[in-house]
Amino acid sequence: MTGDLLGLVAAVRGTRALVVGDAIVDRYLVGTPAGMCREAPVPVLDLTGAHDQCGGAANVAANLRSLGAEPRLLAVAGADPAGRR
Repeated sequence: MTGDLLGLVAAVRGTRALVVGDAIVDRYLVGTPAGMCREAPVPVLDLTGAHDQCGGAANVAANLRSLGAEPRLLAVAGADPAGRR
């Protein structure tokens, strides 16, 4: 099974692919828990940082690229700050 998977991954290299879908920006918040909110069962976070990463179809295109494929992403960008980034 492992040999088959390695062969499939190797076959992806150089393949041209069109990825169509939503290009999403995933935002990850980093911090330490500072307790629980009194109004709802939600943890309160002492925020120390944040980073953005490709999500949705943009993540698929990035993963294909990391495997050596040549993806092209066809997506509509929103007019919000994340879409402008």
